[in-house]
Amino acid sequence: RKQYLCKMTLIHFLLYPLLLAAAAGVPDKLVRYLDDNGLAEIKASPSTPVVIKVDPIGCERAPGTCKPLNTFWETVAAVYPGRVWRLSCAEQQKLCQGQAAFDPSASKKLSRGREPMFYFWVDGEFELYTDASTPEDLIDHIQEDILPKSARKGGKHITSAFDAADKYSHRRATIMKGESMMVQGRFKDAFAILSEYIDKYPDHINGILMAATAASSNEQHEIALSINERALKQEPSNAHLLGRQAVLMRNLGRCGDAMRYIKQFYDVDSESQDFDWDNTDIIEDLKEYCQNQPIYRSINTEHSEL
Repeated sequence: RKQYLCKMTLIHFLLYPLLLAAAAGVPDKLVRYLDDNGLAEIKASPSTPVVIKVDPIGCERAPGTCKPLNTFWETVAAVYPGRVWRLSCAEQQKLCQGQAAFDPSASKKLSRGREPMFYFWVDGEFELYTDASTPEDLIDHIQEDILPKSARKGGKHITSAFDAADKYSHRRATIMKGESMMVQGRFKDAFAILSEYIDKYPDHINGILMAATAASSNEQHEIALSINERALKQEPSNAHLLGRQAVLMRNLGRCGDAMRYIKQFYDVDSESQDFDWDNTDIIEDLKEYCQNQPIYRSINTEHSEL
């Protein structure tokens, strides 16, 4: 059952799709932060539409895609002062979970998710937006169907918002190209593109993860380990990154070091945004393998003599 552990690349370690993760995040400046008081303010004005970017628990940690969109969302806030909000479910859990959530029907998705959700407050109701696949689509919909022209700030701001959307999409295209090459088994070509990308954008953590995956898939485990360590420096408590590090240590025959990272993986609070609920089975199998390493060596030796 555990034979696949004898040779594991990071492709086996479940990576959430990184297609939307094409930039580093920025802190909120113009975007309004949604909490209880903010929600009360919104609901007190049913005829005043607003737009909200909702970050589910886990989405603000790699490989989540919420932080990369913050730069774009800031430019939208510059176009529509006071009308653009962001809700962090990791920080405002009671607004996202259970029947007390602002959208109880989406409570499960908001409790654990890797992609942002966008809501519009229109005519006294929250509407979940499901149509857009790009930032360009989203801002088009906002300016044409949601927020009135009277709320729009003139000048260069609308151009800046579309420029930010275009830059995001351009960078996303590079990530998509690298992922497509890996699907085709072209790991060396993918690594060439992705390593150049992270040299240009050294703080883009999901780009770093993709480059490490390409290196690991090309049997360059030492290089993959070094690249993955760059991501860990940015988010040292991220269980997903700790699990990846354990996999890479195992691939290098360093089960002792792998067990150290596995322990750190399990030390992460399972209720926090740093926990990785997608890969616990893989980590459990890896733990069992490393704990029984002499047994597996014996099995492999017997198979090689047949």
